[in-house]
Amino acid sequence: MNNSGRAWDDSTEYTSPHANGRSAAQVKIRNLNLRMKQRFLYLFDYGDEHRFGVQLVGINSDAPKGDYPRVVECHGNNPPQYPGWDEE
Repeated sequence: MNNSGRAWDDSTEYTSPHANGRSAAQVKIRNLNLRMKQRFLYLFDYGDEHRFGVQLVGINSDAPKGDYPRVVECHGNNPPQYPGWDEE
């Protein structure tokens, strides 16, 4: 939640590339000025609105080369992505 008491509002929202506002596709997590242990809402699939709570647990500037960011822990099952898509 943010100061408005809503999951997101105009001051905190990063949008899909096709909407008005700050595009999430153009923002890197490292540029969000997050603090250690800070939590934020990650919204996946703007249509189905899958919501994930994310927490910054560490920053490792000496990390080996590779694909980043990485999921370091998860809880529960993955939601189905586009169920029935192949059937249409």
